[in-house]
Amino acid sequence: MNAPAYKKLLARKATKKNMQLAQVAVADPTDELPSEGLLWKSTKHKDVSRSIRCDAPGQREVWKLASELWKLKTGADLAKPATGQTMACAAIKRGDVGTTRLFRILVSESAFLIWRLRCEGVIQEKTLASEREIHNIWLKTLHNRLGMDQAMTNDEKYGKKAIGKLLVLQT
Repeated sequence: MNAPAYKKLLARKATKKNMQLAQVAVADPTDELPSEGLLWKSTKHKDVSRSIRCDAPGQREVWKLASELWKLKTGADLAKPATGQTMACAAIKRGDVGTTRLFRILVSESAFLIWRLRCEGVIQEKTLASEREIHNIWLKTLHNRLGMDQAMTNDEKYGKKAIGKLLVLQT
C-alpha cells in the first residue's frame, strides 16, 4: 500500500477505532501500546487467515471448538477473543513459538470460518448450519491447514519459504 493511501485509510474514524481496539488488546500491561505499523504488518503474517473479523451465527460453536482444542494442547482456557484480539492475533504472543503459532492459527482460522458461515447465510441465503455441520466444517478447516503445514515443510519444493518440521510439530 502506498503512503498516501495508507494515510487516508488511517484517517477513517472506523479505522482509528479498530486500531485502538487492536493496540489495547495486544499491549502487555508493562509495555507501551504497539505501533500502528507493527499491527498492520502483523495482518500479513503467514500464520493468519486473511479475513479474520466478524460476528455471525455459529460463532459460539466455533469458539467452543477452538477453546477445547486449545485446552487439550496447552491445558489453559481460551476465552472468545475480543474484536481487537482477533484483528491483532498475529501480534499476540502466547508462551513458546509453537503455542503462539497455534493461537494465531486457531483465532484466524476460526474467525475466518465464522465469516464464511455468515456469508453463506446472508449472501447465498443458505439455512444456518447445524452444530454438527459447524463441528465438521471446523475440523475440515483445521485438517486442511495441518495438511498445508505438512506440505510446506518440504525444503526442496519451498526453499526459504518452507516451514520447519519442528515448528509444525510444536504447533
